[in-house]
Amino acid sequence: MESINSDNRILIWYQIADLGLSFHCARTLRGKIELLPSGPSWKSTTVSMPGYSTKNPLVLYYRDPTECIEFLLKNPLFSGSIQYQPRQDFDTSGGRVYGEWITSNGAWDLQVSVSDVLSHFLFIWNVSSLASHPTPLFSA
Repeated sequence: MESINSDNRILIWYQIADLGLSFHCARTLRGKIELLPSGPSWKSTTVSMPGYSTKNPLVLYYRDPTECIEFLLKNPLFSGSIQYQPRQDFDTSGGRVYGEWITSNGAWDLQVSVSDVLSHFLFIWNVSSLASHPTPLFSA
């Protein structure tokens, strides 16, 4: 059994070595992982409902949605890729093409309702130093 495991390790090593990765052992890989930015922290709360008992407590794990949005907006991988304005795409015959949510009727409806309620602009005010001035997300 030991020889099969060692053979598999050798086979895996040769396959990994051919990839030209920047690490050659688990310790180096772990060090690189530790350098990655951490996302929003997990939170938990115990959920109980009057009249219902459980053998073990029900624990709800979640992340703060505001922290998640902030993390995504700060991520340099998404810089210039996030679309805030709905759009309509058409094919060569003039028919509507739906590809992403931002091209849906729902995005257009949200645009109109937000514009009506907030007088044509919705601002995010200084989301953790993302901007020192209001950033328009939706406009009429």
